[in-house]
Amino acid sequence: MIDIKKALYAGILVGIGDIAYITIENNYIGAMLFSLALLTVINSNLNLYTGKIGFYNKYNFGFLIKILLANLIGVTFVYIIFLQSKEKILLLSLTTACNKFSCGSFSLLILGSLCGMCMHIAVSNKNKIITVFSIMIFILCGFRHCIADFPFLVLNFSFVNLLKFVSIVIGNSIGAMIINFLWCE
Repeated sequence: MIDIKKALYAGILVGIGDIAYITIENNYIGAMLFSLALLTVINSNLNLYTGKIGFYNKYNFGFLIKILLANLIGVTFVYIIFLQSKEKILLLSLTTACNKFSCGSFSLLILGSLCGMCMHIAVSNKNKIITVFSIMIFILCGFRHCIADFPFLVLNFSFVNLLKFVSIVIGNSIGAMIINFLWCE
C-alpha cells in the first residue's frame, strides 16, 4: 500500500507540474517549474512510472502497472480539482488536449520514446541541473509524457485517442529502456 501512496503522490506532483506549465505564459519558466515534480519524486523516493520503467530489470511488471495506474489517478485528480477553481483555464486545457492528440500513433510513439530517454537521463544522473534541463527539453521540444498527458486524454477522450495514449506509454517505456541498456555496463 505504501508503494501506491508514493505513486499517487508522484502523480499529483506531475499534475501540479502540468498546471504550472499551462498557466504560466512564459513556456521556459513553466517548463523549468515543471521540474519541481521530478525533483521531488527523486528526492522523496516516490514511484513515478516514467522514472521506474527504465529500470525494468529491478521491478516486476505488476508493480510497474500498479504504479502507472496510481500515477494516472493522482495526476487526473489534481488537474480536475484545479479546473474547478479556474474556469478560464478550461478552454486553454481543451485546446491543449486537442493538440496533444493531433499527431498519429507512430509520431506519438517516437515523441514518447524521446521523453522516456530524457526521463531516464534525469533519474539516473540524480543531478538537479541535469534533471531540470531534461524536463525542460522534453516539454519545450514537445516530447510526450504519459502521466503528464493523461489529463488531456480525459478532457478529449475517444477510443482513437486512447490508442494514441497507449503509444505514448509504450514510447516512454522503450526510450527509458534504450537509455538504460546503453548506460549499463
